[in-house]
Formats: sequence, C-alpha cells, structure tokens
Amino acid sequence: MADNTFDISGLKEAMGMPTSTALPENMMWTGGKLPKELLQQYEAQAAQGKPEVAAMLQSYYKANPNDVSASTTPSNDFDITALKSALQISPVAKEVTDQFQQKTQPMFAAKTPLEQSIKSGIESIPGAKQLGAFGQNVGGALSTSIGGLEQLIGQSLPGLSDESRAAIMRHATQNVQQTQQALKPSQEAYPTTSLAGELTGYVASPINKLVPGGGATGLTGAAQAAGQGALQTALTQPVTDPNEAFFTKKLEQAGWGAAGGAAGNALLKLPSAIAEPVKNTLGKIGNDAVATLRSAGVPLDVAQATGSAFWTRAKAMLSDNPFTAGAENTFAATQKEAFNKAIAKTIGEDAKNITPQVIQNAKDRLGNIYDDIASRNSIHYDDVLQKNLNDIRNQAELVLNDSQFNVIKKQIENIDSKASSAGGGINGEQYQSIKQVLDKLSGSEDKTVAGYAREIKESLLDGLSRTAKYTGNEADVVALKQANREYGNMKKIEDVVLKNPEGNVSPSLLMNSLSTKSKRYSFYQDDPQLANLASAGKLILENKTPNSGTVARIMAQAAPAAVVGGLYGVSQGDLESGLKAAALGFALPKAMQMGVNNPVAGKYLEQGMPSGLTKAILQMPAKAGQVVAPYAAKPGIAGATALRQLINIRNQQEQQ
Repeated sequence: MADNTFDISGLKEAMGMPTSTALPENMMWTGGKLPKELLQQYEAQAAQGKPEVAAMLQSYYKANPNDVSASTTPSNDFDITALKSALQISPVAKEVTDQFQQKTQPMFAAKTPLEQSIKSGIESIPGAKQLGAFGQNVGGALSTSIGGLEQLIGQSLPGLSDESRAAIMRHATQNVQQTQQALKPSQEAYPTTSLAGELTGYVASPINKLVPGGGATGLTGAAQAAGQGALQTALTQPVTDPNEAFFTKKLEQAGWGAAGGAAGNALLKLPSAIAEPVKNTLGKIGNDAVATLRSAGVPLDVAQATGSAFWTRAKAMLSDNPFTAGAENTFAATQKEAFNKAIAKTIGEDAKNITPQVIQNAKDRLGNIYDDIASRNSIHYDDVLQKNLNDIRNQAELVLNDSQFNVIKKQIENIDSKASSAGGGINGEQYQSIKQVLDKLSGSEDKTVAGYAREIKESLLDGLSRTAKYTGNEADVVALKQANREYGNMKKIEDVVLKNPEGNVSPSLLMNSLSTKSKRYSFYQDDPQLANLASAGKLILENKTPNSGTVARIMAQAAPAAVVGGLYGVSQGDLESGLKAAALGFALPKAMQMGVNNPVAGKYLEQGMPSGLTKAILQMPAKAGQVVAPYAAKPGIAGATALRQLINIRNQQEQQ
C-alpha cells in the first residue's frame, strides 16, 4: 500500500460487537449508579438486539454522562488493530500507542532489581528525564490522535447502531482521559519538553496521511494550509466533554485548525522570506536584460529587477501618492538620463539627452577621425571596393530615374577616375574631396539619392579599413573599427532620438526601429551593444502595468486622509492619536518607497541575505518537507497543532 493511502476495508469488522452473553431480561435500571460489571452485561444484551435494554442504557448514560469507566471490555469494543494496519503505523509507534491504550504499566517500568539499577543509571544522565518526558508525550499524542479518529469513525461510519456508536465513544474517551492522566507527571515536571513532544507526536501522527496535499485539492498557499489544518484537527482531536454536541464541536475544531493552518503556513514561510524577501520572476532573458542595463549604469528599482507583481503595484501606488510621487518622478528622470547616456556612449558621446546637437557633434568628430586616417592611408581600389561600387550602380539604375541615376553614376565614375590617375589608389586629399560631395548628397531632400550616396561613402570607409589592416597600421585599424561602430550606431538611432524634443530615447521606439528589415542585422553584428540596450530597455524599463486609477489612487488618497484625520485629532486635543495618524499616513508610503528605490534596501530585497549560517538556518523550515515524511511536513498540520496547543496552555492557565 502506498504511504499516503488509507484503507478502511477492515474497519467495520474491527468495530463488530460481541454476541456471547445471556442475562435475565428483568435486570433493568431503576435509578442510581450501576456497577461496571453489570453495565458491561447490559451493553452485551443491547448488542444482541434487545431494544428495551438499549433504551435503558441510553437513559442511564444520559443521566450519568461521566460514567465512562463502565465502558465495554477490549473484547467487546472497538478494535483499532485494523485501523493501525490501514494507517501503516510503524512498529515503534504502534508499541507506544498500544502501551498508552492498555494503561497496564508506566512507560520504562523496571521489573527487576537489575532493571531498576539500569533505570536509575540512565536517569542520572543529564537530560535523560527530559528526553523521557519528550518520548512519553510523543507517544501520548499518538494515542490521543488515535482516540480522536476512533470517535470520529464511530460517530460517522454508516451501518452502526446508536448503542454501538455510544460504546465506541465511551471507549475512545476513556482511553484519551487515561492517556492525559498518565502524562500529567511528566508535563508538570518538564512542561517545555513535554510540550515539544506533544507537538511532535501530533505533527508526525500517521493519521496525517489522510490529509491531502495541494495537488489533490487544487488549493495552494494559505487556502491549502487552512484546509489541511481544519481536516487534521478534526481527525486527531477527541471530544472529551460528553455534554457537547459531537459534530458541532468538530466544526469548532475545524475552524480553529483552519486558522492555525493559515497562520502556520505564513510563519513557516516567514524565515525563508527574511532570507530571500522577493521572488525573482523574470527568467533568464529578463535577468540578462537586468545585467545589461546595470552594467551600462542604469539604476533599477526592485520591481524592475525582480519582476515582482506586488512591488510593481506598489510602485504604481507610490507614483500617485502625493508624499512619494516627487521622489518617484526624480528616480524615473534619473533612470531615463542614465539610459540616454548609455545609448549616447554607443556613438562615442557623453550626454544625458541625445539632442540634434549631440548627433551633429558625433558626425563632426567621426568625420575628423576618418579624414585624419585617410590623410595617412591611400585607399586601395581593390576588387572588393570595385565590386561594391558596381553593385551600388546596378541597383541604382534599376530604382532611380535618369536624373537621379546620373548623380550616383557620376560619383562612382569620379572615384574610378581618381583611382586610375593615382595608380590604383585614392589618397587623402582625393578622399576628402569625394567625401565632401557625398556628405552633401547624404543630407539631400531626395531621400533615395541620399541613401545611395551614404552607401558609396560607407564602401570607401570599408576600403580604408582594409587598407590600414593590409599595411599593418594597427592603431588606425583600431581607431577605424571604433569609428565605424559609432558611425553605424549613430545612423541607426538618428531617426528615433530626434523625434523626442527633450532628447530622451524611447526603448520601445528604438527596439522597433532596430527590428525593421533594413536594420535587423544590428542584432547579429560583432558588437550588439546598441541592440542589447534597446531590447533590455523595452523589456525592463517600459511600464507594463499602467495605473488605471483604481487601487493605486484609493491608497494614495488614504494617506492624506490619515494626515487630515491626525490634524483634526490634534485640534480636538487628542495630540497623541493625531500625531500617530499623521505619522502613519506619511511613514508607510515613505518606508515602502525606500524598499523600492533605495539601493541598499533594494539589494537586500532582490538578493536576500548573503550566504552563510544565518541564511541556512532561516531556510531550514521551508526545506523540512524535503527530509521528513510528506504528511508530517504540511504547514497546515504544524500550524493547526501549534495553535491548538497554545489554546490548551491558555485554558490550563486560566483554570489555575
């Protein structure tokens, strides 16, 4: 049988009543107390189907509800052997439970002088008595939980007569009361260790196998734990007061168990939450994007760095709160400037906003670099350059009209002519002359002609790079490679950044621009920095949960209301309450904002505590389920048990 299954096929047989007894029918109750032996005989007659005897017994026990000592003998009563087998109770637990239910001798009893000597020696060891008390209460909890389930089955199993149910109830109640009485000495002598043993016994009880996990119910989190706590408490807690309605008491127990289960679930997760406060939901792509932005100097808040839905909502609320909106706007502006600066670096500029002047500065600087390198290196008119120029001419001829094509054709013929006159190369002076004309055409209102002019200029720059590499001029090769990368990035972002008059780069617009067919190769070139920044910015920086004006604004309005209420309290003379209300309305959003934006607090929320002994200890409760039996690791069971014991302790203190 699987560990988590429960077979009740043997329970009806286990609960069968005796048939061997014969007493005169005139032995009836006329009032007063009946001896135990006579009660047992009457119960045997009732079990044989004597209705008048059953009615008499019902009247008797109603008049004497505490007379449980007259319960039927083990041979006549509920046999829990089948129940133990169904629950697969371990031999050790079964022996301990049997010993408590039999109540024939104290635990660890010494029968001979030698055993007494050994017992005394063991008890002299420091902590041995406490350990014994712990073990006794573990066994007592196991026995009590069996009694609780025995009661529940006796009251709810179909096919039983009222007399049988009453007999089972008395038998179970007697066992529970005897167990509790047997545990009193250890609980009075060692209350702490006894409580620990009792909690351990209830949590580890095999009866908890009957409590389903979340997968069986479809519930998760607090709801799952509440359900587990409710069911576990109803299964294992007996009803010891015969004056209470059984199922009403069970509903009450289930209610307390649900509360304890939900609380236990929260408390079980609390230590791990301290060690790792925020769960990262971004995945590999999102985390890579976060790393890209941070390496570029872009600050991120907790919501952006983790993808946490809670902190994302909190961020939206803080943006609406009048006490925190200013700081939120400041952080957003700082972040925007940092992203602009990261993009500007890809074109070789240092600027917080990419304005038209920044673009022009980049063009002038890069043009000077090309002119300087060209002045030292003649551009070889090699086969690659010739082929590239021929391809441009052929494409232009197919696309442009005659007038447009003649402009492009003349530029290519001019390059051919200068290269031929210089013996197969274009010197620095010739390059600058050609470049001046191509620069003017690149800025022409005729966008088609301008595009082909830029392609001719880029082909010349490629030729310049090959020439510098061929001649072994490494410094110029490095400088050209950097300039080519910056020039290429500038052309990619120029049409996007100039759309914003403040010079702010929209990650979404930049990403969309780079994804167009004409620029798509930027994602696959040797230096994809610009593409990575655009992709990361769109994924992380864009607001994916715009404020709808409902929850966030309601919470934002609550803060001023608290302050107003506080001021009113002050005006009425209740200075303390007024100050508390005002402080709460101001402090709570501010504290939350510190968690969202503050670098130190943000680092803790994102990464949790540094690895070490403290973190390992805090994570132990959440990992307990990996090493203990599944039915013993359910947070609902532990929480319900703990709450139940706290209530018991409180009741005992009140009685004292």
